Parts: sequence; C-alpha cells; structure tokens
Amino acid sequence: MIGKTSRGAALGCALVAAVGCSEGESDLFPVGSGESSTVAQEHFLRRLHLDLTAAAPSDEEMASGKKRLAEQGNVPATRGDIAAELMESPQFAELFVSELENRVFAGQSLDDAYGFVCATIRAVETQCNEGCDPADPCACDCPQLMPLVAERETLRGAPDALVTGDTGTMEVERLYGSSMIVQFFGGSVEGIADTLWQNFLGRPAEADEVRNARALIFGSIVEGTPAGLLFHRHGATYEDLIDIIFTSEPYQDAVVGGVFQRFLGRPARPAELIVFTPTAASAGDVRPVAQAIVSSGEYFGD
Repeated sequence: MIGKTSRGAALGCALVAAVGCSEGESDLFPVGSGESSTVAQEHFLRRLHLDLTAAAPSDEEMASGKKRLAEQGNVPATRGDIAAELMESPQFAELFVSELENRVFAGQSLDDAYGFVCATIRAVETQCNEGCDPADPCACDCPQLMPLVAERETLRGAPDALVTGDTGTMEVERLYGSSMIVQFFGGSVEGIADTLWQNFLGRPAEADEVRNARALIFGSIVEGTPAGLLFHRHGATYEDLIDIIFTSEPYQDAVVGGVFQRFLGRPARPAELIVFTPTAASAGDVRPVAQAIVSSGEYFGD
C-alpha cells in the first residue's frame, strides 16, 4: 500500500532515460516545471481529479490545490502529495474496482454478474428456488449458491479494503481473477485461459500456455506431481495456475504497463518497466507507480 507520499515518491527519477531529472529539484521525482500558468494548473487539477476519482474537483478542492501549488511550488513533490491523498480516498478505490469489474465481467457490475450465475444455477438445480429473496437471485437456502454468496461478499468489500490498507490493488485483481465468475464465463479451458491472459496479462495466451493451463485446470493425474509449467514454475492444480499468474513478472509488467497506458496514453518503455515493476511487486500495489506518473512533467504537460 502507498503511504502518504513516501512509497511512490522515491520511484520517479530512477527513470532518467525515460523522463529525466532536473538539477536543483529533488532526485526523488520525475522532472516537473517549477512555474506554470494558472490555467495550466487548473487543467492539471481537473485532469488529476477526473483520472483518480472520476469526478471534477469542487470549487473548494480547486482553490485548495491552486493554493498548495502556489505556496509549495508547482513541483513533482507537491503534485505527488495531492495525488497520494486522492488515491487514499473511497472515490479512488471505487473507481479502481469498477474499472476492474467492467474489464473482467465484460461490462457487467459485480451484482449483475453474480445474479446471472446464480439464476443460471437455479434454473438447473430446481431445489434452489425455495426460500429465495426476489430482490437477490443469490439469496436462497441452497448449498450450491453459498460459495458464490461468500465470494461476492468478499469482492464487495474490496473498495473498503483498499482504503483501509488491508489489501493492495494487485491482491484485489487476484481475487477477481480467481473468482468462480471468471471460470463460469470462460466456459471452456481455452476460454478461461483467454480471460485470464487478456484481462491480467494484456495479451492472448500462446498455444503452449493454453496447453499448460489446461493441464493445471484439470489437475495432476498423480497427486503431488506437476501437471504443467508456466513462467518457469511447475504446478498441479487450478489454484497453482492462479498463483503462478499473479506472482509472475509478466503479470507485474502488465500491471505497470496498464498504469502508463491509463494515465499517459502510451506503453511503458523498457527502462520504465525495469524500475517500476519490482517496486509495484514489492508493494503489491500500483498506486506508487501511479503517483510517480501523475506527478511527472509529462503528465502535467511540460
């Protein structure tokens, strides 16, 4: 998890080849302009709030932000402090989770996705149609639905867990990736692999990766022996498949690349991946990366 600003602040200027560092400025931040017009500052604050909370700043937030930039200097340190505070807010957590759900559940909300799966199960398991809450397709006294209800509650709590610091963004992605919804919507082994690779690795699965994913999903024939090999790690179960994916360097690179694409509209450069991927992995969170990016001169528009 990000601290107030310390976790993400120390990342930026290691990317000398990518964004450079200014003499006289802190060597902990990407390059930023020390002076700018009021219009440029207002544009930055509006963009920052929209990117991090999906809402424009209020008049009070705009005035406070401009005052800080005037008094503390329009430098990456100041911009990073403002960004860090926004990323600790419930609005940021809700936006992060809603964008993740939109991606993983193909545009459906969490409740809609689970409602669809529960309704499908109830259509097959007719005993699950007794004692149900008409307002909630999953609220039935039915053993087949109980795991889905428990999983849904865990995911519903993801935004709060991000705000309190109980979990990081990468763990939230893992929770969604390992959900029964992904398996249900994937349908086939190939479909599950495609869902995981496209949504969390940012590319289609290659033929040998699908073959090994199939082996892991079906499990090892002999207990205790490997079933497949992915990213230089052996596994024997579906749980191993999830663990391999979400602890792999390709996943960590994809997470960092997604942050660059999200805030700068471009892929991460190799030098940026070299610096940011280990930091995101050790933090288990993309917020330090996002903080360094949105505090940079490139994001501000220098």
